[in-house]
Amino acid sequence: MSPSKYILTPPEDLHPYIARDSDTNEDEIDYGMERRHFVPETNESEQFDPVYPDFDRWKHRAEEDQIFMNFVSKGYYTTSKVNFESISARSSLHESLPKISDQLGVQFSKILQIREGEINRIPATVPTPNDSSNEQTFTTNKIYDLAGPGFALPTRVTLTDNRKESWLYDLSKPYVSLHNVSKYIPHGLKRKRVIEQCYKKQIPLKRAMWLIKCCFLIEIQQSKSKHSSGAMRSHTPPAIRSPSNININIETPMTHILKEWTESFINLLEKLIFEMSQYYNDADKLKMWKVEISYFLKLLGNCYSVILLDRNIFHRWLIEFVSKVENFEFLPITLHILMTFWDNITKTNEHPNQLKCSNSSNFLLSKITDLLLHKYYVVSNAKSMINDERYIINDIKKNNKLKDSILVILTTMIIKLFKEQSLEVFLFPPSSWELYKPCLYEIINKTQLIENADEIRKILELISYRNETLKNTTLITEEKINSNDENASDHKEYYFKCSQVQPDIKVIKISHIDTKFTTLLDDNSTEFDWTQYIEHDPLNKSQIIQLLLWSIHPSRLSHYESNQLVAKLLLLQINSFEGFPEYEIEDTLWSLIFQIAKLDSQNLGNMIHLESLYLLLNILITYGIIKVSTYVRKLISSGIMYLQDSNDKFFHVVLLINLKISPLMKTQYNMVLRNVMEFDPYYFENYSFDKLAIKIDDIKEKILGTSFDDGQAINMINFDEINLPLGGKIMLAEWYLNHICSSVALRPINRETLFNNFKFFCLNLKVSHHFYKWCEFIVYHQLLNDIETMALLIDILVSFQKLFSQYINDHALFMKTFLFIYTKILRETDSVNFQIVSFMPFWKFFMKTFPMALTIDTDLRNDLSAMYEEDKTKRLALEQSKELVQQLFDVLSQNKSSMKNLNFAELFQSNIKCLLSYKVQRSLEDFKRAKSVLTLLKSSSLHDYNKFMSIFLKRKNYGDTDLICLISNKLLSLEQIKTTLGGAWIMKFLVYLEEKAGELFSEEHTHFINTIYYEHYMIEYVRTNFKTVLTLCDLKDDSQYKLFTRMLTKYGPSSKFAEVSAEVIIHLLNDHPEDGHRILGDLLQYKGTIKESSPVNDSNELNITESEDDISMTSETDYEVFGLLDFTNLWIFQAYTLHNIDQIKMQDNHSDVLGKFIFDIIELTQYDALCSRIFDRVSDIKITADIIQIFEKSLFDHILANVEISRNYLVIVIESIIALSKKITEVTSTTLTMSDGSIQLLLSIISFFNNLDNVALREKESVMDVVMKIFTIHQAYILKYIVERLKGKLTANGMKTLINDMLCLFQKLSFSLRLKLILYEILSSLKSYSIYMATSDGEQDSAENFDVSTPLASRNSSTNLYFSCKSQTFDIPKELLKLPPLQVSSFTSMPTESKTNVTTSLGVTPMNKERESSKGEVYNEEEKERWFIYDKKTRAYITKLKTQAYYNINSYQTDQDPIKSINNACYNLSLFDASFENKNPA
Repeated sequence: MSPSKYILTPPEDLHPYIARDSDTNEDEIDYGMERRHFVPETNESEQFDPVYPDFDRWKHRAEEDQIFMNFVSKGYYTTSKVNFESISARSSLHESLPKISDQLGVQFSKILQIREGEINRIPATVPTPNDSSNEQTFTTNKIYDLAGPGFALPTRVTLTDNRKESWLYDLSKPYVSLHNVSKYIPHGLKRKRVIEQCYKKQIPLKRAMWLIKCCFLIEIQQSKSKHSSGAMRSHTPPAIRSPSNININIETPMTHILKEWTESFINLLEKLIFEMSQYYNDADKLKMWKVEISYFLKLLGNCYSVILLDRNIFHRWLIEFVSKVENFEFLPITLHILMTFWDNITKTNEHPNQLKCSNSSNFLLSKITDLLLHKYYVVSNAKSMINDERYIINDIKKNNKLKDSILVILTTMIIKLFKEQSLEVFLFPPSSWELYKPCLYEIINKTQLIENADEIRKILELISYRNETLKNTTLITEEKINSNDENASDHKEYYFKCSQVQPDIKVIKISHIDTKFTTLLDDNSTEFDWTQYIEHDPLNKSQIIQLLLWSIHPSRLSHYESNQLVAKLLLLQINSFEGFPEYEIEDTLWSLIFQIAKLDSQNLGNMIHLESLYLLLNILITYGIIKVSTYVRKLISSGIMYLQDSNDKFFHVVLLINLKISPLMKTQYNMVLRNVMEFDPYYFENYSFDKLAIKIDDIKEKILGTSFDDGQAINMINFDEINLPLGGKIMLAEWYLNHICSSVALRPINRETLFNNFKFFCLNLKVSHHFYKWCEFIVYHQLLNDIETMALLIDILVSFQKLFSQYINDHALFMKTFLFIYTKILRETDSVNFQIVSFMPFWKFFMKTFPMALTIDTDLRNDLSAMYEEDKTKRLALEQSKELVQQLFDVLSQNKSSMKNLNFAELFQSNIKCLLSYKVQRSLEDFKRAKSVLTLLKSSSLHDYNKFMSIFLKRKNYGDTDLICLISNKLLSLEQIKTTLGGAWIMKFLVYLEEKAGELFSEEHTHFINTIYYEHYMIEYVRTNFKTVLTLCDLKDDSQYKLFTRMLTKYGPSSKFAEVSAEVIIHLLNDHPEDGHRILGDLLQYKGTIKESSPVNDSNELNITESEDDISMTSETDYEVFGLLDFTNLWIFQAYTLHNIDQIKMQDNHSDVLGKFIFDIIELTQYDALCSRIFDRVSDIKITADIIQIFEKSLFDHILANVEISRNYLVIVIESIIALSKKITEVTSTTLTMSDGSIQLLLSIISFFNNLDNVALREKESVMDVVMKIFTIHQAYILKYIVERLKGKLTANGMKTLINDMLCLFQKLSFSLRLKLILYEILSSLKSYSIYMATSDGEQDSAENFDVSTPLASRNSSTNLYFSCKSQTFDIPKELLKLPPLQVSSFTSMPTESKTNVTTSLGVTPMNKERESSKGEVYNEEEKERWFIYDKKTRAYITKLKTQAYYNINSYQTDQDPIKSINNACYNLSLFDASFENKNPA
C-alpha cells in the first residue's frame, strides 16, 4: 500500500497557528472602519509545517505497519502498567457516573427554572416617580402572565401565500436568525393553523413556542381593546373602570380564548391519533406520522405547562377520549398521553374547604378509576388485541405479550390511585362493580404488597362492602348468593310442599326464586346472548332447580326448545368456570328426580310433564352431564326398590326404561327390572334389554325390507302398536341416521323424502337432534334436489328457529353452503322456480338472528345482502315485465296454453280449481303446476290476485281443508280471510288446528298441505294479533274456551304479552264473577286438556271493556287460591291481585281491607318470597304508596313490640317496598314521601336499637338491615324532615338527640361492617345536606336541587365548617360535622389490651400457666396437661381438649356429644391444619 494513501490534505477553512507565507496578507482583522493586517513575528529557524488546532496530519511509520499486523493476527490487549491496575476504580466510577449526571441534570433544570421564572421575567408592575411626593406609584401594563410591561408584540403584516410560506420556512430553519424573522408576523396565522404549521414544518420548539405565545397575546390584546372601547361607548363612570375591574371584564373573553385554543389542540390531537390506521401499508407515511405525533405531544406539553390552554377542559376531554377508545390499536398512545398528564389530573386539591373544587376533582378521579378498570376488564377478556377484521393474530405469544404490556400500564395507574387517592374513587354502580371486583382483586394480588398486606386487605374489604351497600341488595339477594354452598350442608330442601288450600295438593316451593330469570326463560329470544349472561351471573343451585322445573312444567309445553336450552345453560355453567364441580349438578338433578317420584298421580300431572322429563334426561345423558350408572347406584343404595308399600319404585322403573341404555349397562338395567318382578312382572317381561333389542331389530328389518326411496317405509310403522319407549326410539334414531348417511351412492333429496324424515325423527321418535344432524349432512353434501325441497327445509328451519340456533354447529358455514346450492346449482337446474319463488324472509331472518356471525364473516354478510337485493329485483321484474311472465308461463304450461289467449280471471279460476281438486285427481304434477302458476300470478300482479281471491272466498265453494291448503302453500293470508269472511273463520281455523292437527300430517294431506308452514303461520298470526284473537273467542263454546285457555297459558308468561294477558284475565273475572275460581283453576292447572263443561254460561264472547259492576268480596275464602302460588303461575296471580285491589278501592274503608288482604295472602302462601312480586301489575300510584305504608307500619309495630320476626316476612316486606318504590320514582320522578307517623316510628326504632346491648343488637342484625334499607329508600324525604326540624327551636333538641343516637349506634356496630357502611352513608348524606342547607341563605328551591346521595368531600375541615355553618339559618350539631372520613380506621375498632395472657396465636392456651404466675401455686402433671380452646373475639374459653394418645384418635365422630369429643374428630385436626398421612414413618 502506498504511503500517499495516508497523507491527509488540510481543510481550506481551517487556519494554522503559524501562518503560511501565502496567507500573510490575507489574514485581516476588521476593527471598526480600519482594516489592519496581522503579521506574526517569526524567525527563519521557527518556520516549519503548520500546526492546526484539533487537527494533526498523520505520518506513516514502519512501526505502525508492524503494530497493525500484530493486531490483525493476535488481537489487541494492553497489559497493566502497575500491579494494582486490575483493581482500579474504573468499575465503581462507571456505576456512579450516571447517578452523578442525573443529579447534575436535575440541578441544571432547577437553575433554568429559576432563571426563566425570576431572572429573565420582566416584572408586571414597574415603579414610576411621582412629582407631587416622594412616594412611588405602580403602573400596570400587564397583558398576560407571559409578558411584562417591557414586552412589545411584533406587528402583523399581510403577505401573499408564497411569502407566508417562505416566512414559515425561515422560522423552521435554526440557522436563520430569529431577530430577523421576528420583526413581523403574517396575518392569517390563528389558533389551529398556527399549531398545524408548527408540527407539519417541524419548527424548533422554542421558536414554535415564541410564535404561539405571540399569536395568543395578540388575541388577548385585541380582546382587551374591544372591551375597553365597549366600556367607553357605554359611558361607564371612571370610578368603575379601575384596573381591578378591567381585569374582571377581561376574564370572560380570556377564558373564551383559552377554550378555543384548547379545542384547537384537541381537534388536531384527535385527528393525528386516528390518522395512524391510514398508514399501515405505507412505511414512509407511518414514519412521518410518528415524527409528527411526537413533535405535537412535545408542543402540547409546553403549551400546557405555560397555561396556554384550559387545563380543566383538557383533562375532561382526555378522560372522555380514553374511555371512548374501543379499538386496541389506539389504546397504547392514548394511555401514553394519559400518563403524561397523570400527575396534574390526579393531584390533591389545593383548596380542601372549597366543596365545588373538591367534588370536581373527585368526579375526575372517579371517572379515571372507572375507565381504567373497564379497560383492564376488556383487555384481560379479549381474545385478540387487534379488532380490525383484516388482521388475525395467530401468534399466541405475541398476542399475550401485547396484552401483558397494556395490562402492566393499566395496573400501574390503578395501583397509584389505590395508594394515593381516597377510597371514594372506587365506588361504582352495581352493574360495574360486578365486573370490576375480580379485576381489582387480581391487580392487588399481582402487585404483592406484602409490607402492608393487612392494611391492603382491610381497604379491599371496605371498598367491597361499600359497593355492596350501594347496590341496595336485599336479604333474598344475599341468600341467593350464598345458596351455592347449600350442597356442602346436610340440610335437604324439599321442592314440593303442601298448599294451604288443600293438604293433598302440593305446590313448588323453592327457597330463592329469581323472577327475572323466569322471564328470560319465557321470552328466550334467539337474539339473547346466554353466554354473556352466564359469565356475568352464574347459576346457583336454586336457579338450576328452577331451570329444570321450568322446562318440564305442563304450562311450558309450547317451549319446544326448553330441553336443549337447559343443556346449553348447564354446559355454559360448567365450561365458563374452571374447576366447577360437575357432580353437584348431577346430584342436584337426581335429588329432584327422587322427590318427583314421591308425588301422587294428581300432583305429578299438575306439575310435571313426564315426556318432557324423559327428553330432558336423555339430552343431558347425551352431553355427558348426567350418567345412568350414577342413577342406578343411587336407586339401589336408597332401598326404594325393595319396599313393598312404596309406589316410588314404579316411577323409577318407567323412568329407567325411557332412558338411553348402553350395552355396558345391560346387567344393571335388567337387575332393576327384576327387583320389581314380585310386585309387577310386566316391566321385565316387556322391556328387558333383550326384549327392546328384538323390537328394534324388527323395525330395522321392516325399513330395510321395503323398496321405497323417498322415506315412505319409515312412516308405515305404527309406533303406537309397537309401544317402543323413548330409550329404544333414541337407539333406533341413531341407527337410521347412520344408515341414511352411510349409503355408498348418495341420492338427491326431494320434498317427500325431507318431509318423511322430519315426521320420522321429530314426530314419531321425538329426537330433533338427529334430524338436524341429517339436515347438515344433506346441505354440506349439496343433495337438495329442487327449489321446492329447499323451500320446505327453510320452512322447517324458520318454524323451529330456536332449535336451528342451537343444533346447527357452524351457522356461517351452513349458510354459505346453502347460498352456494341456491345460487350456483338450483339457479341452473330449477330456473323457473328460481325466478318465481322468493326467499327474502329467510335472508332477513338469518341477518336478524345471527348478527355476530355476520360481523365476523363479512363475505357472508355481503353475499346475504346481495341475495336479498337480487330477490327484490326479481319481484320488481315480474311486476314490470310482461314478457318475462309470458316466458315463465309458457315453460310451466309446457306450451299447452298461452297467456295471450287467456285473461287473468280465467288463469286464476282454472288453476285454483286444478289446485283444489287434489282430493279427487291425486295428481301431484298437476298440483305443483297449478301452484307455480298461482304463485306467478300473485308475484306479477298482487292487486288483481287479491281481487279475484276475494271473489273466490265470497262464493264459498270450498271446504275447510281447501282454505288450509291455500294458506299452507302461501297463496292466501288470514288477513284476507278476516276481511272477507269475518273473524269467526279465524277462530274456526285455530280450533281445527287445535283439535285436528294430527290429521294434517296424514298421508292424505302430506303432498298437498305444507303443515309445517301452516302451523308456524297460525302461531305467528296469534302472536301478532294476540289481543284481537282473545277477543274473538266465544267462551260459551267448549272448543273455543279450550283454545282461549291454551293461548292464554302459552303466551301469558311472556313479557311481550303480559300486559294484555293481565287485562284479559281481569275483564274475564269482572264479567263472570261467579265462575272466577273455576277460570283460575283451569289456568293454574292447565295440562293441555280442559274439563268438558264450559265455565262461562251468560256471555257469548269476551268484551275487553271497562266493567262498571260493583263486585265486593263475598267471603274470606276468595283468597284461598293464593295457596297455589309458584314461579310458573306468578303472572296469573299478578293479574288476580290487581283485580282484587280494583274491587277493594271501591269500598269505604279500603285501607283496612287492603291491609287484611295483603297479610292474608302472606299467610296463605306460607310466607313465600314470591308475595313481594304479586303487586307488579299495580299501576295506581296512590294504592302503591298505601301498600308501602302498610308494610312499613306493620314492620315498625312488630319491632317496637320486641316480638320475634321471621326472616321470610322480612324478605317479603323489603322486597315489596323496594319494587313498589322504584315504580313510584319511575312514574312520578319525585321524592318518595313518608307519612309523619311512619317517620316517628322509624326514629323511635333508631333510639330503640341504640338502647340495646351488643348481644341483643347482634340478634337484631337482619331487622336492622331492613330498617336501614327503608331509611335509604326514603332518605331524601327523611333528611329534609330532620333539617326542617333542626331549624325550629322546639323540635331542634329532638333531632339533635336523634343524630346523637345514630352516631352512637354507628360506634356500636362493630359486628357488621355492612350495617356500619349503610349507616355511614346515611350520616354522610345528612351531613352534606345540612351543610348545604345551612349555607344556602334560606333558598326554597335549594333542597330540590341538592343530591342527598352525594356525600360531602371527606377532606373538608369539620372545624371550619362548624363555625361557617353556625352563623347561618340553623346550627348543625358539632358531632355530625366530626363524622370521620371514609377510611379504614373509621370502620375498625381500636385494639384494647387483653386481660388474658395468650401465649400462642392459634387461640389455644393452658389454663394453669396464668394461675402459676399469679398465685405461685404448684399443680401436678395431670392438671397441667389440661388444654382449652380460647375464642379471641368473645375472650372466653369455649371447650376443654382431651389429651389422648394419637392411636386413640378416631377418623370419624363417634361420641354422642361433639363438643366434649372434639379432639376425637378430623374436625379438630382441621383447626390446626393437621392431617393423617398413611405413610411408613421409617
